[in-house]
Amino acid sequence: MKPNIEELRKIIVDSFVNSIKQKENMSTNFDRSTRFVSILSEQIHNTWYSKEKMHLKSIDEHGKKVGGEWLYDMCITETREIFDKRYKNSSAGINVKVLFAMECEFSTGLKDFADDFGKLLCSSADDYLFVQGLNQITESERKKFIENRKDIIKTELSMNAKNFFIAFVPTPGKRNDPVSLWNRDEVLTNWIEVYLYDKANSTYY
Repeated sequence: MKPNIEELRKIIVDSFVNSIKQKENMSTNFDRSTRFVSILSEQIHNTWYSKEKMHLKSIDEHGKKVGGEWLYDMCITETREIFDKRYKNSSAGINVKVLFAMECEFSTGLKDFADDFGKLLCSSADDYLFVQGLNQITESERKKFIENRKDIIKTELSMNAKNFFIAFVPTPGKRNDPVSLWNRDEVLTNWIEVYLYDKANSTYY
């Protein structure tokens, strides 16, 4: 079963809400955003790729960092065993194909976007997800930002891209305001937008 936009959007919203609630053991906004990536990655893995290997540098609900990333913020790979015939019971798992690759960039700067989105352009994964932070306060500012990013992605996507998802999520960072967007009384789930780019038809869904 392949990721679909309806279920992916629900997973992203749920992961966002859950990570906002987990403030007690998260000392920085970076830790909170890392926790969001952890929750989201685990949900994607459990929903579509539970039998495959996930690579992720995560942070648990107690603020403890575990694991380590491999190439991307998160990726899921197909693996197989290799053996050294010189030694009995000598084997190791080798990654042979990237099935799903994800990068998450909460900064709204163009260079930060270019660095992380470029990693996905160089991938030959079956499916991709890029999560982009939002800090534009007005709806019109957010719309302009989102359309600009969508235009760049549409122009730059490689011919190898199969399913490319892009999600826009409020950043935990601050902008001209001492209070993080994630600390506001209103949980900004209405800001979240998720798109699937269909390269064959040159359109977003």
